[in-house]
Amino acid sequence: MSTTAPKFMGYLRQRIEPYKTTTLGFLAGILGVAINLREAISDATVVLALVSGAVAVGSAVFVGWSLRKGRNPKWTCDLFMASALTAVIAGLLTVGQALTDKASGGNEPLVAILIPQLRSIDEGVAEIADNTAEIAANTAAAKREVSENPRKELANLGIAWTGDNFLQAVEARDFETMRLFLDGGMNMETANWQGMMLPVVLGRTKGDIPEILDLLTEYGLDPDYAFGQGSDRSNDKTIIGWAAQIGRPDIIRAAKKIGADPDKKINSIGAFGMTSPETPLVAAADHGKYAAGLALLEIGADPSAENWLVYARLKNRLARYEHERDDPDAKKFLSELHPPKKLKRAMDLVNELTQTKERISQIYSDNLVSSAMGGWSEKTDPEFQRLLKRQKEIEDELTALGF
Repeated sequence: MSTTAPKFMGYLRQRIEPYKTTTLGFLAGILGVAINLREAISDATVVLALVSGAVAVGSAVFVGWSLRKGRNPKWTCDLFMASALTAVIAGLLTVGQALTDKASGGNEPLVAILIPQLRSIDEGVAEIADNTAEIAANTAAAKREVSENPRKELANLGIAWTGDNFLQAVEARDFETMRLFLDGGMNMETANWQGMMLPVVLGRTKGDIPEILDLLTEYGLDPDYAFGQGSDRSNDKTIIGWAAQIGRPDIIRAAKKIGADPDKKINSIGAFGMTSPETPLVAAADHGKYAAGLALLEIGADPSAENWLVYARLKNRLARYEHERDDPDAKKFLSELHPPKKLKRAMDLVNELTQTKERISQIYSDNLVSSAMGGWSEKTDPEFQRLLKRQKEIEDELTALGF
């Protein structure tokens, strides 16, 4: 007998395979719960516990006897485990029922006692779910209110509703903030930032020009609008016109894509800060922005506007600024202008005549004091006489050409 118990325990350990034990325990648990849900559960649970216990004891005895005889009682061992688990579960249910009866003063099943508590918990969970849904709905409503009121959303971001902030967003390429301003009704045509209007701010912006202009066009930007201040509108600027004056070919090309007219006149700033209406092409020539001039020709600007004034202005600038004559863009810009031969000759002569007169005036001015004292005479100055002769030749040729 002393060796029977160790043999029994050893064999039992061998038979406890995880999948079988788990399955049998699960089945026994379901059986116990199913019985507990029935009426008159106390008697059924007690009977189940007693029967299962008896089966467990009997099967244990048989397993021990078989082991002494050298047999392999594997199914009897499985029966022992199943009946033992059933007996334990039924016993626990019986004890629980007894405690419940004592607490309730009756013979009410355990699950029946727990159901009201479970219902209370369920109601609490449902209330929490309702509250969560209400919070979510309120949050969504708040978000809708903000998204439907861009000005309020800007205020929540700490951004004041001003033209300064809108144009700063343009320069910073902050598309989200730009869109909020535009959704809120910001007037692109009157917005200014310390006196700078949209064309000037675009000229300060280093990238994303096509994307910016696409967004502004989406909100109704007139690509040919003349941005300006004051009653005389003397400093009006179009997007293309300002880009021509400051030398931004990228803005010129992007503006053309949104429909801007490359020949729309602007009030270009000239000598002594004076302004005059000119085409962007003339402005580019006047300001020495040769790459911008090439971009204007590329997008279809008319070089013959105002009787080929752009050619005359370009020749005049290159005559005044010798260091620009070798600029590759300047050479290409000049070569792509093809005024009629007669007109080209006349313009070249007019340009030369202007320079000749300026030189004559300068020589006379430099020698004014000396002339008064008898130290200089225009009749004996060879350069002065040569220039006077050339002036007369130019004037005669211009007359012959009909100018």
